[in-house]
Amino acid sequence: MIQLSGLTKSFGERVLLDDVSWQVTDGERVGLCGPNGAGKTTLLKMLAGFDEPDQGLIVKPTGTTVGYLPQDGLHHHGRTIFSEVSLAFEALLDAQKEIDRIEHALADPALPDGEHETLLVTYHELSERFRRDRPDDLAGWRNLFLRTDSEGYCGVCATLRDTDLRAQVGNIATPTLVVVGEEDASTPVALVREWAAGIAGARFEIIPGAGHIPSIEQPAALAALMTTLFKEAGHG
Repeated sequence: MIQLSGLTKSFGERVLLDDVSWQVTDGERVGLCGPNGAGKTTLLKMLAGFDEPDQGLIVKPTGTTVGYLPQDGLHHHGRTIFSEVSLAFEALLDAQKEIDRIEHALADPALPDGEHETLLVTYHELSERFRRDRPDDLAGWRNLFLRTDSEGYCGVCATLRDTDLRAQVGNIATPTLVVVGEEDASTPVALVREWAAGIAGARFEIIPGAGHIPSIEQPAALAALMTTLFKEAGHG
């Protein structure tokens, strides 16, 4: 959290900011609006450390960095504006490239088992970073569930609860992939592993960083496992 307390700033006899208090909490996105000369740029410069208030305090957590892009005085030094701005997201873009590389590697049926597990762990760590840094995507899926008809959803859950197919599972003779999210509290890993053991030749996989809905929580990891199954079955 960044906190401004009792900031005052004057230029000569003109008081630009008078006893301004404000705070920005973690994850909050703020737009600062006002007419020309209201003190927006001055306030931002003080937040970035380029200027100091006459009175008051600016409190920032240890390790916090502030980026400031001035509205004038910019000079081109060999990169496009897009490339220059993209540098602020370099770590995130590098993580995306690494996720793409791991997805292609996981889809390779010749990948050794030991390396397969290592890549899944790395993929989980990178996906956690995306989950933390992209809350808007998470909010979109949440809203999708909230718009689902509650009676219909409960009806589907009741059908799944009351349907017992354990006797028929052993009759499955086609190539089968059984997956479970490592954080699934609805159908725990042990239960799903037991089901997989009842299917001859079934491949059992635990998807790191996923709960009950891997297709939403870790779609790329699930897609990679499915792609491998299709290729092994001669359909890829």
